[in-house]
Amino acid sequence: MISQKSAHAVAKQGVKTQIVSRQRVVRCHAIAATERPPTVKAQGPIIMNGQVLHSISQERLELVQTLGPHLESQVLPLLRDPTKSWQPSDFLPESSDPDFLDKVHELRKRTTVLPDDYLVVFVGDMITEEALPTYMAMLNTLDGVRDETGAAPTPWGRWTREWTAEENRHGDLMNKYMYLTGRVNMHAIEVTIQNLIGSGMDPKTENNPYLGFVYTSFQERATKVRGLLKRCRS
Repeated sequence: MISQKSAHAVAKQGVKTQIVSRQRVVRCHAIAATERPPTVKAQGPIIMNGQVLHSISQERLELVQTLGPHLESQVLPLLRDPTKSWQPSDFLPESSDPDFLDKVHELRKRTTVLPDDYLVVFVGDMITEEALPTYMAMLNTLDGVRDETGAAPTPWGRWTREWTAEENRHGDLMNKYMYLTGRVNMHAIEVTIQNLIGSGMDPKTENNPYLGFVYTSFQERATKVRGLLKRCRS
């Protein structure tokens, strides 16, 4: 027999058990926190060799890109058909003629009276013209106008390539002429040209077509004025 005291204790214990059984069990489920995107710092200007690269503003870049139709209708027509343009061989003795050597002899005879100062200036101009690959590379650094593939059909790409092709005739003619005169050290000149092209050129135009075409406009005008002065003095 269970005494009254024991029964009371058992009853009390049962109440505790019942209370424990009614306690809410909190289950925790681990949930992976959403990965936060890395903080993107505002990129500052790219600076190289003391100049800011790609300095053109978005507004000006968009303006340059809208000039394609104008270039197509007003600028590209200025380029001449190669079959109708003069070529260096037009001004030099024809190498296939039977009297080619006689013509070269006459050319050398005429150039014997040229002063050394004239030849120095001529060679300087020739070296400048022969560095044409450098100028084409410079134009293709300009944002919004560069030839993206090397053969892009865009007006800017076509202009750069065809302008370069036209300009190439100048150095070609001057080089061959100087070679035929026999008045200068062509090997030393050729070494200079190779060094010049290998060194490249940094006109500090910041990949900015506004700066790039301002530079080329002044450079072309200076070349024209120099040519006129030489003709006037001669």
